[in-house]
Amino acid sequence: EKGKGKDKGKDKGGGKGGGKGKGKSDIYYAGIVKATTAETPKGQVILDCPRVNELFGADAWFPVGEWPEGLLKGGVVVFTVRENGEVGTAPRAMHVARLQVSPVLVRKELAEEAAAVAAAAAA
Repeated sequence: EKGKGKDKGKDKGGGKGGGKGKGKSDIYYAGIVKATTAETPKGQVILDCPRVNELFGADAWFPVGEWPEGLLKGGVVVFTVRENGEVGTAPRAMHVARLQVSPVLVRKELAEEAAAVAAAAAA
């Protein structure tokens, strides 16, 4: 019976949110896998996510070896980035997962956003 019930699990550090860079405050972003170009660093997959680009001044990326099963080029993913990333440096996308969504919805939103940016630039 020695030690039974002692501390009752206080300060054990286990469970969700106990790891570095993880937890309830993680924000998941949605992005589209960009087509590979000559400028794409070898072994990297670039994600088009306007919000991440706005926050960091660069597109997020992840290693090609972490390609989610069933994901196609131009497909939609969700991912996280470290909030303490340096502005101007492409953030490393983590927890990348394929998102099943109608392409019509994604393309419509991107078209609306592009139109808003163009209108703001013309003003």
